[in-house]
Parts: sequence; C-alpha cells; structure tokens
Amino acid sequence: MQAASLRGELLWRLGPVVFIQFALSLTFLNAKALAFEQSSQGNQGSQEESRSEAILKFDEKFKAVVDMTKLSKKVSFGPLSITTSYMNSNTLIGTAPAVETRQDQTLTLDVAGFGKDSGLPPLFWVLSPSGVYVNSFLKEGSHQMLADGLPDRNTGISSGASWTWNGGNVDLSYWNYNLDAHYLGGTYNSAGHGFDATLGIYADKFGFYAKLSYHHSGDLSYHQAEDFTPFLRAVDRGYDTYVSMSYKPQHLPDIVVDGGIGRYDYNSSGAVSDGMYWTATVGFDFSKFIWTPVDTKPGVPAGNIFGLPSASPVEARSLASGGGIFSGLPTAKLVYRYSNQTDRSYGFVTTGGSHFWGMIFRGGLN
Repeated sequence: MQAASLRGELLWRLGPVVFIQFALSLTFLNAKALAFEQSSQGNQGSQEESRSEAILKFDEKFKAVVDMTKLSKKVSFGPLSITTSYMNSNTLIGTAPAVETRQDQTLTLDVAGFGKDSGLPPLFWVLSPSGVYVNSFLKEGSHQMLADGLPDRNTGISSGASWTWNGGNVDLSYWNYNLDAHYLGGTYNSAGHGFDATLGIYADKFGFYAKLSYHHSGDLSYHQAEDFTPFLRAVDRGYDTYVSMSYKPQHLPDIVVDGGIGRYDYNSSGAVSDGMYWTATVGFDFSKFIWTPVDTKPGVPAGNIFGLPSASPVEARSLASGGGIFSGLPTAKLVYRYSNQTDRSYGFVTTGGSHFWGMIFRGGLN
C-alpha cells in the first residue's frame, strides 16, 4: 500500500500537471426554428423587417434547459435604423429564473452610408466613425421560490461607435445598469457603469487584438425584518487590459500569445480588498487540420471536418476580433499559462503564482 501511494505521489512531482479537458458543447440543444421573417418597403423610402424565432437552448451559466422565443422588428430610413426586440424564456429544467423577459430598443446610424459626396470636408470622413449606436433595455425575471412573486428588474443604457478599415477596426462603448433583485428576507440593489475600448488589426497571417475595460459599481442589500434598512454596502471598481497576437503558418499549427493585466478595488462595509493580477499564455492551435472555415455569408462561419488549411480573411478577422485561444468553433489546442496575483485584504498581503499545462478539445453540434 505504501509503495503504491509513493508511486502516485511521485507522478505528481515529476513535472507540470497536464490537464486534458474535453468540453463537448451542448449546443445541440439549440434547436432553432425560424417561425417568421418578412421584409417590406414602406412609405417615404422606409424599409421594415420583422422576424420571430423559437429556440430550445442549454444555459451554461445555470445548467438549465430553456425554451426561448424572440421577436424583433427593424425600420430603416436610409442610414438610420430603429430596432425593437422582445425575448421571453421559460425554464424547463434547471435553476435558471422560471420566467424571464427582455425588451431592447436600438438606434443605429451608419455614418459611412451618408457618402462622401455630402459636401463635408475630407478630414471629417477620416476622423468620423463608421457607425454609432444607442441601446436601452429592460430585463425582468421571476423566481419560483419567492412567495411574493416580485420579479428581478434590470435596466440599462449602452452606446458606442466603431471605426473600420481594410485590415482593422476600433470600437468604443459605454454602458450602465441598475438592478433591483429580491431574495428570501430582503432585497438587493446594484448599479454600475463602465467602458470598453478594443483595437483589432489583421494582415495575411498575422493578427493583433487589444482590449481595455473599466468598471465601477455599488451594491446595497436591505433586510425586510428591519424596515428595509441597508445592512450591507459595497463598492467595486477595477480595470482589465488584454492583448492577443497570432501567427498562422500554412503547414504548422497556429501560434497565439495572450497577455493580460488588471487591478481591482473592493470595499464592503469597511472591509477593503484590492490587488493586481497578470497572466501570460502561449498556445498552439491545431484546429485548422480538422476544421476548415468556409465563408458562407457574412458573419456566419461554416466548415469542413478534416478539410485543408485555410487562411481566409474571414478566419483572420475572427482571430483579430478578440476570440483568443479559448474560444471559437471546434478546437484542438496545446496551452501553457502562467498567472500571478497580489492581494491586499484586512491588512495582509498575499502573493501567489500558478502554472497551467493543458490539452483542450472542444466540439459543438448545431
């Protein structure tokens, strides 16, 4: 017994632990049925589009099977478009909210659609974004365990602008939200805002992507037994920076190098915690030897199993759009990651690092 135990312990000490992960995506449950789609030409040059969908999907966050219905309508007046959508979902199996609804209104302006013959100076077209948008949403969800039946209510607004050119893109966005949630014995309120900035550059076999994010939020919890007196206040803020570079040789595995650094600051009823972390990752992607992207139509990748390698612009754009080495369609990757974190909580400072070796296989059936 001791010899067997010693052999088992030596196996863990011989080198880095190689972790083999097989994540078979349950997207086969996403049985999508397009129920209705219609386009029509309205008066005064307007164009209308309507669409409805019925989807049976697997919610990975709550590990639940959800029956979802989506309705949307888009009205366009030249470069200006207004889109309204409504979503209703019912949980069939799992711990997700029993019923959840969401309403969105989006106003989009295609600046490039104005054309450069409008008489504006050329400098305007050099600096102006390709498009801008403003979105507002209302999301409500009910829980079966709550006797009062009050739904959680989340509202928010987001806006952004994008600049695109042949070989790259820049996106800037701002968002905010306000959440009122209910649980047994009390309520919870959270409000926050933040912004994101991304840069993507791609050329032939090379890709580059960078993202900067900042967030700030505040939370309040109330006790019903104490006449809704706040018993917990918390403030959370931080930033994250992420950079990814890729090289795609024709006859060798794709090489992706990722790096990130971030800082967080959390204050909950006087208990302060702040820290900084950074990660570095090197990955070799063998996916193109078993899956070849095919450009079926814009924004909808397809592929052939065990097809020939491809370095199409669609594939390059996907790499430069921030997918990183842990995302995408069916994948086979060899990964090494190092993470380091320094945390200051309750007057103590802790520092630690970790190594990760991994063979990752990921597949999905649509």
